[in-house]
Amino acid sequence: MTFAALSAFAEEYLALQRSATRHDPRRNGYDPRFLRHKEKLLRGFLLYWRSRGRPWPIPSSLLLDWIAVGTDGQHHGRDQYRYYTIRAFLHQVRIFEPATGIPENIYRPLFRRRTPYLFSDQEIARLIGAIPQLHRFHRFPPLRELTVHTLIGLLASTGLRIGEANYLCAHI
Repeated sequence: MTFAALSAFAEEYLALQRSATRHDPRRNGYDPRFLRHKEKLLRGFLLYWRSRGRPWPIPSSLLLDWIAVGTDGQHHGRDQYRYYTIRAFLHQVRIFEPATGIPENIYRPLFRRRTPYLFSDQEIARLIGAIPQLHRFHRFPPLRELTVHTLIGLLASTGLRIGEANYLCAHI
């Protein structure tokens, strides 16, 4: 594999990333800046690959060496971000070169989901029983108590999360 060929594939990969960023309405305004940073990281990795003699297929140790060369102890998430960025690219390279090495995840996940709390039947009954007392704290319209009662029952009986139930209510 030549440097020009892998660079061309990297450009196709980045074009795909750009189009996905542009068309995804859930993304915020910072994505173009992050995408430019990903481009810089990918091009830096390709230069490192070329300086190491263009080993083909790309071994997994090359990514780890590249991270170690540019490591900075003051920026804790920097190496992790570099790892995940290039690892995603190597997954794409693996499509046409199955022997491409992708190192095992050496970092903890970027975002760790909290363990969900499951309400017991008694706690749900207490919540529903406390709904009529809401008017002491807020002036709710008459149907608000029924709405909250229905919402708690829906969440408890279906296992939906509050965001999912909110989405359903907004789109019905």
